[in-house]
Amino acid sequence: MGTATITYGNFIQNVVDFLIVAACIFTMLKFLSHFKKTTNDQLDEEEPKKDDTVVLLEEIRDSLKANKVDK
Repeated sequence: MGTATITYGNFIQNVVDFLIVAACIFTMLKFLSHFKKTTNDQLDEEEPKKDDTVVLLEEIRDSLKANKVDK
């Protein structure tokens, strides 16, 4: 019936290769999520300055609302 060979070395090599690839993918995803979080935090901190006319109009709106409530 032929000779039977047990090639457990191949199996071990495939497991090690899988673990190396899985660790690389995991590390890459962790890095990308950290980078994305850092980028989003920086974007949140940088609020655009409002134009002076917009600020003035908002103050007028707020004062009109306050006067309307008082009456």
